[in-house]
Amino acid sequence: MAKGTFVWVLCALLLLALGSVVPAQDNVSYEQVQFKTAAEFAEATGEEITSYQEAPQLADLVAQGALVPVAERLPREPAVMRPLDEIGTYGGTFRRAWRGPGDHWGIRQELREQWVYVDINGEIQPNVPKAYEITNDGRTFVFHMREGMRWSDGEPVTAHDSIFWWDMKLDEDMYHVHRQEFIVDGEKPVVELIDDYSWSITFSSPHPTFLEAVAMEGRGDFLAPSHYLAQFYPKYTPLEEVQQRVEEAGYTDWSRLLNDKYQIPQTTHERPVIWAWYPINHPSSEAYTFERNPYYWKVDSAGNQLPYINRYVNENVTDPELMLMKIMAGDITLQARHVGLADYPVLMQNAERGNYSVITMTPDATGANFALHFNLNHKDPVKRDVFSSPRFKQAMSVAIDREEINELLYLGLGTPQQAVFSQSGFFWDEDWAKHYAQYDPELANEILDEIGLTRGPGGIRQFPDGRPLEIYAENSDGNDAEGLELIAAYWGDVGVRLHINTPERSLFYERVQGSGEFDLSIWSWGFSRPDIRETMPVVWQHAPFWQKWFETTGAEGEEPPAEVQRIHGLLSQARSAFTIQERQEIFEEVIQFHKDNMYVIGIVGELPALMVASDELGNVMPLTRDRIYNESRAMYIPQLLFFRN
Repeated sequence: MAKGTFVWVLCALLLLALGSVVPAQDNVSYEQVQFKTAAEFAEATGEEITSYQEAPQLADLVAQGALVPVAERLPREPAVMRPLDEIGTYGGTFRRAWRGPGDHWGIRQELREQWVYVDINGEIQPNVPKAYEITNDGRTFVFHMREGMRWSDGEPVTAHDSIFWWDMKLDEDMYHVHRQEFIVDGEKPVVELIDDYSWSITFSSPHPTFLEAVAMEGRGDFLAPSHYLAQFYPKYTPLEEVQQRVEEAGYTDWSRLLNDKYQIPQTTHERPVIWAWYPINHPSSEAYTFERNPYYWKVDSAGNQLPYINRYVNENVTDPELMLMKIMAGDITLQARHVGLADYPVLMQNAERGNYSVITMTPDATGANFALHFNLNHKDPVKRDVFSSPRFKQAMSVAIDREEINELLYLGLGTPQQAVFSQSGFFWDEDWAKHYAQYDPELANEILDEIGLTRGPGGIRQFPDGRPLEIYAENSDGNDAEGLELIAAYWGDVGVRLHINTPERSLFYERVQGSGEFDLSIWSWGFSRPDIRETMPVVWQHAPFWQKWFETTGAEGEEPPAEVQRIHGLLSQARSAFTIQERQEIFEEVIQFHKDNMYVIGIVGELPALMVASDELGNVMPLTRDRIYNESRAMYIPQLLFFRN
């Protein structure tokens, strides 16, 4: 059958109308943007900051006596950010689209303050703390915080807030401390308070990848507003008082209430933050709105308290087509999330009318931006057996025409390949990238016949118990619907029927990560630094109950097979190895394991990132997703953006 003829014609006409696609920018070698303190800035540049200024709206509050002067709101040693274009002006409202509370990573990537970050030279720098030191032969990490730093409600930020955060993470009623960056030799670290502005974390053995992991993933916040959250936590407040608050809030369990009061931006707007803006209404609002934080602890190189823009608004837009329409109408200030290469032609056609620019950047560090994850923990034993079969997944893989998908949906700019660790890292394996990645429907049919999945009525193959071989794909918010429609046609040619569900993101998480009631989930896979990031095969997309077992040290979930536990152990070994060469040797077995089992089917990877920005914005500095750490930062610096008019 002919596939995608109309799309081919439409794409060709658009490209002829637009000319060639603008090539992705190389990773620009930017100057240093952030400095730990004003003293470091002066030493590096010879420029001294002698006074501090603030936004007019805050100056008015100071004049009214409702707010103390900016010099008293900043920490003793604020961080300094140097705009690469120009010093901005205050005012305006920033608008972007998000898809509701389940889409919280978009806001977190843009607004959250990493504890440490990776600078332009690839070195780990402190962000929230002003300094850190590594002692005890690499076992102990000591952090020194900024004296005088404040939460968005004006309360002090101290080392006690870090201890409180750790108490929550350590509490088995809360989080189990399951994150692998906190586990060495199977043991949890010891966290100790040194004084009001210093604390330490000590591991049983040297942990060479600890800070890299914290900088990359962004979940190691190391900070929680204890002055606010303590009222919901029995460890800090009498149980009867906490229970009263639980009942008043309509909860049945204190840990759920505490978690919901802590998790921002997805479940609350009430708890204080250290971000440049703080939320003023609930995440479920039609427009989730953030106001300027009067206690934000960073200034620009002229001493102006950041951010420049007054408001940061997230419009709840779940329909991808509606989001595109809002961008093209000029109603969105900047959008880097949920904008893909398939949108490029139509965005370019409307750029002048919408008063925006479309910016393409070098590929992010993702081996498979579009990947298929069969449920290996399926509750249906027949489906579990089929989905766990490497031969079945080999057949499904070669039944897909990756080249055509790349051309039709990604303008030929991606890399058709298997789910692999990214080319930009140290663990790239070309043989793995090509492993059952060719388009060969004849081979797919041979394999499916060989494993006994014979055709029934209408040419549809059957599960071993005689049911039609129908698969339901869970595609969050419909992000990859067009690609799945093509795959449905390819698989239909070999007798497998694919149905596409497009649940809202929160429901997607519940089906896949929560209940595990799914056949196939659609997500990305394959970062460049699997030695740092907790990675396959222990992730929720294809084995949620194994993941739960690892998270809870066997208390919940389902015990994985011995070979999976071995791979999990190898990942832990890699995180503790001091050299890349040692880690590469360990990963030889990990890579072979993936080739043999094909837990994930990759389609296209290494896609260029895309960003749409209003032409009225200043200081739009495209920061390609770090090719080593990937999620260590957003694709721009929101605190430095400003409106020229």
